[in-house]
Amino acid sequence: MKIVGMIGGIGPESTIDYYRRLLEGAQKRNPGGPALQIIINSIDLQKGLDLLGRNQLNELTEYIVPEVMRLHSAGVDTSGIARTDEANTALAFVSLDAHGERSDNHR
Repeated sequence: MKIVGMIGGIGPESTIDYYRRLLEGAQKRNPGGPALQIIINSIDLQKGLDLLGRNQLNELTEYIVPEVMRLHSAGVDTSGIARTDEANTALAFVSLDAHGERSDNHR
């Protein structure tokens, strides 16, 4: 089973909610199966917001990429993450529905 990585920092409440939903979704897909392995890297949200607020997107990327690499070093499969200078954002989102299932609705 792949190890799921999550970058937190918005607040413990949201991190706990995402964690719970991920576990519930995994158990729903595989009842009685092994527990989902999750590694959480909690970062300084204020630093990221300050960089974003000053439109320092390169610096924001330089801040986030090492944090993603920490997850990778811990065994998280980061093959689904891509970086390009052509994109207008350094952020990636996976949407979960109310049942913790991955949503294919993209906005």
